[in-house]
Amino acid sequence: MSFYKSFLNPWKLYLSWVVLFLLFLFIGIPLLSKGHSGGEQRPLILLSHALYWLAYGMLVISLIIPFCFRDWFKNYWYVSVSVALICLYLII
Repeated sequence: MSFYKSFLNPWKLYLSWVVLFLLFLFIGIPLLSKGHSGGEQRPLILLSHALYWLAYGMLVISLIIPFCFRDWFKNYWYVSVSVALICLYLII
């Protein structure tokens, strides 16, 4: 269990989610919009929906952190709470 906690920390969780999101933006959206006519706004629609998924993912990570990383949360509770509040604001 100590390897799990030393290898995986909340900062890496947030960073890995953002990196996966950016990979989806640069790879997934062009692949999903391939084959549509040139005048269609499919990439912009996918981009607007993807921003909601970024907020949902960050919110889920912020809600999981207090249960998985109690020691980190005791020291840096304001990071997780502020990310959760910002994501809730963006979703609503």
